[in-house]
Amino acid sequence: MTGPQDTRPDQYPAFVPYEPHPAGPRQPAGLSRRMQIALVVLITTVAFLVVAAVAAVAILAVGAATKPDRTAAPTLEPATLHVPTITTPAVPTVNQVRFNAILSKTLSAPACTLPAWSTTLGGMQAFTDAANDCFGRVWGTRMPRITVFESTGNLAPASTGCPTDQPTLGFWVCSGGSATNYTSMVSSIGSQLGSGIEWLARIAAIRVSFDGGQRADVKALVTQVGGSATPLGTEYLRRQAAQRACLTGGILGMMVDHGISRADLEGAAAAAALWTDLDEATGHTLAGPALTTWFNRGAAVRTTSPCADAWSAPVDQLP
Repeated sequence: MTGPQDTRPDQYPAFVPYEPHPAGPRQPAGLSRRMQIALVVLITTVAFLVVAAVAAVAILAVGAATKPDRTAAPTLEPATLHVPTITTPAVPTVNQVRFNAILSKTLSAPACTLPAWSTTLGGMQAFTDAANDCFGRVWGTRMPRITVFESTGNLAPASTGCPTDQPTLGFWVCSGGSATNYTSMVSSIGSQLGSGIEWLARIAAIRVSFDGGQRADVKALVTQVGGSATPLGTEYLRRQAAQRACLTGGILGMMVDHGISRADLEGAAAAAALWTDLDEATGHTLAGPALTTWFNRGAAVRTTSPCADAWSAPVDQLP
């Protein structure tokens, strides 16, 4: 499409200011004088109107010339480039780990019924499902399933979200669930219900720290100080181990007379002392009696607040 059309009106016919006089007798002199004056006035008026018309036409022409072309390219304003602010995540502090929500939790006494402990694969899975449901009732949430598996190469099922190319010789807490090695459980636990329930409750304790973000914070703390082989890195892992034993005791303490007996709890406390491996790079072996102490500390009350003390206790009280 071309630009807007000229908006000037069509030309009018020539303006005739007066009608021609008809032929006839000559008018008196006085009348001719008046006619002359009238003629001058008419000429002046006509001249003014012509000038006004020309000016109006000029204004209209200028307006038409300045009106933008509909097909013309739009005027582009220079765009302002907004660069997003990149915020570097703050490295967690010990206080951040200590005051994580999982360490100020009030636990509930559940109404649980557990099947008999069995060392068959099917029986152990049935017990695990019931116990895991009970752990969730204690914590007030739904716990992802713990899958008891047996496979060539000790590889966990893909459904758990655990790596399928690395052997799981004990248990692994992963994104989609947890996987525990059936052969390892049988060889380590045997027919002892206390040991079996402690194994599973430990998985639940790690699960809550995993889902609560605390486990990642501890890992960042250890990395920040140069790794687990450094003195401070080893200390952080020891504090984490104390907290883990405490949370395990806290969960099972709420289940006494609600799925397990007092004797089962004592057997679980003794089993807590067996988790003495820390990290190969640290060269440190955890003290079993200290682990049992932290387990009993958690089992004594119905809140997890005593477990927060693992992050402020003197080093000689750590396992």
